[in-house]
Amino acid sequence: MKKVASLASGLVLLLGVAAPVQAATYYVAQQEAKASDDNPGTEASPWKTITRCLKELKAGDTVAVRKGVYREELILPRKDWNWKGTVRPAFRSGADYAHMITFLAQPGDEVVIQGSDVVTGWKQGQVSVRASGGMPGEGRLLPPTPGKFYYREDWSVNTQQVFCDGVLLKQIAGTMPKMLMDVWKGRKGEGLNDMEPGSFFYDLKEKKLYVWLPDGSDPAKHVMEVSVREFLFSLDADFVRVSGFRMRHATISSTVNWASVGINGANNLLENCEITWTDFVGLSIGGRNNTILNCRMNHHGNSGIGSGGSGHRFIRCETSYCNYRHFDPGWHAGGVKIIPYSTDILMTGHLASYNEGDGIWFDWGNFNVTIENCTSHHNRGAGIFYEVSERGTIRNNVCYENESRGVYLSNSSDCQVLQNVFYHNGMSGVACVGVDRAGPPFGAERTHRLPAANNVIWGNVFVDNCHPDLCPKKADGRSEGWDTRPELILPEDWEGNTGNVADYNLFYRSPGRVQSFWKGWHVTNFKDLAEWQAKTGNDRHSIIAKPLFADEAKRDFRPAKGSPAIGLVFPRMGAIRDMDGNFRPLKEDPKLEVRFTAGPFEPEPEPERK
Repeated sequence: MKKVASLASGLVLLLGVAAPVQAATYYVAQQEAKASDDNPGTEASPWKTITRCLKELKAGDTVAVRKGVYREELILPRKDWNWKGTVRPAFRSGADYAHMITFLAQPGDEVVIQGSDVVTGWKQGQVSVRASGGMPGEGRLLPPTPGKFYYREDWSVNTQQVFCDGVLLKQIAGTMPKMLMDVWKGRKGEGLNDMEPGSFFYDLKEKKLYVWLPDGSDPAKHVMEVSVREFLFSLDADFVRVSGFRMRHATISSTVNWASVGINGANNLLENCEITWTDFVGLSIGGRNNTILNCRMNHHGNSGIGSGGSGHRFIRCETSYCNYRHFDPGWHAGGVKIIPYSTDILMTGHLASYNEGDGIWFDWGNFNVTIENCTSHHNRGAGIFYEVSERGTIRNNVCYENESRGVYLSNSSDCQVLQNVFYHNGMSGVACVGVDRAGPPFGAERTHRLPAANNVIWGNVFVDNCHPDLCPKKADGRSEGWDTRPELILPEDWEGNTGNVADYNLFYRSPGRVQSFWKGWHVTNFKDLAEWQAKTGNDRHSIIAKPLFADEAKRDFRPAKGSPAIGLVFPRMGAIRDMDGNFRPLKEDPKLEVRFTAGPFEPEPEPERK
């Protein structure tokens, strides 16, 4: 046996092949008394910080992290990186899916990576308060009064977030780089004089951080957490798995770092994580073939997800309650904003709700994107926005009660909008337009018009869009109300806007509401479905009928028994499965034609008779 081992070792040396190294598991347990970064990182002698493991890990290794709040900044660069005077050493990649490097929050433990620190040492001092009817800065100096302002001296971080007992205080004034200041529509007040109960203000010049708690009490009686770190987890490597962590409280917009959690490189997996309460973007994805699975990116100052690259998969994730800092939603804000030139992207089972901006937004030069089985509701913008991009497949989604359109295709081509529900949105259910818009983005060719060609709007259910409760209240450019706009808009006629088709859709509006159709932004108006069919050839098999949902009050959009949506659609093979992932039944009607149900759901099968 010794000769065999010796021979094997000799062959390894001769051929220059690295001998296999057995994967290791390291342990981090902050709350255990015996934890120390001087330990070997075993289960019996764990490390105290996650950062300690970075220089040890190799392909196949796992770091298992026990419960605790880890106030660390985890930066894993592909090569040595000098970050604010500290060199972060290059991080090794995993080898393949069978030998990933894994960061694992122990199942059942709450493991938090947090960008804020607990801050003490608050002082109560003299403050200038605004005289009645005066201008900012006016007033007389008052002595300290219990229940008002407190401050922290020598505060060097340009903090954008302060939490009292876990609740975010309102920011007064605030300073960021000019690029962000120009689009920050939510800036309130100019300084200390504009504070109010439940707010904070950072005086960048004086290096003082001020707070006024909701009940006016002393911050020493509360847990005051102030965001100080920009990154929570920044990864630029391959074949790394990050599982089960909660991450929160990063302050990144002060230096225009894009996101608190960044996944770059290739073939990485972020799963079962929750990223919340950062001051700008929660998660940014770059590189190739990265997967985000069962993660929530909620409550961010600008948006939940930003992305670029190719081959990424977003599976059963959520981005809700984003853009709480009120950045311009026409620039970059909302649930998801992916820009530019992303290719081969899958987003499935996503929830985007209550965002101040669009729910899901792909912008500029994206190609071969599938958005399916998603729910987008109560967003201030569109449910799904696909802008200046190509080959988007938008199928089996539910978009309801968004303030803008259900689906907005802006100067995009070769897209399919298949078997979705658009219900009570503030603007049209689908607006597919090809306006006179310049492109591409760089160089002298900006004068070229971008087309909207070969788009298919097929097998959808439209119900009471341009809804009076949600639509804009001003006139819409025709001296008429927005609630009189149509459910469906197709591109105006132009040599580049060719091949656009709509059919097998179900339309319904409440009694008394006009059901018209447009090409372009009221370039050509068709007064009803019959005229639309006769003059354009579109929607020849579409109908106007009440769809009969399973439980409309609870927003259950499955078809009820007897719904006219059942069997309406001659199928497009791109929607062979429904929103629940079931194959649509390939039953034949008396004319021997296969038929699907309009919308994202097939009906429940009838019980078998015994």
